Amino acid sequence: VAGVLVHHVNPLGGNAYYLEGDDGDTYYGAHLQQFVGGEGRVRLGQAIGIVGDTGNARGGITHLHFERMPKGGASVDPAPLLVRACPTH
Repeated sequence: VAGVLVHHVNPLGGNAYYLEGDDGDTYYGAHLQQFVGGEGRVRLGQAIGIVGDTGNARGGITHLHFERMPKGGASVDPAPLLVRACPTH
């Protein structure tokens, strides 16, 4: 989704981010190898990072820890959202 991106580098998640989506939800991702571009406004489909193994995932398989938090709520399983956004061919 489009929204406002804030980098959140920390010992647990390494290179992590929060995205305050225009849809009202907050998205969190962690363990990026590096960020692509800076903080601020991002558009739908814009690359914001490269998958990695930073933070407490160092030395493991590269992956993205990804969370979706509906407005005012706790994290929910992002799988249904990802299936809709990234259909298989």
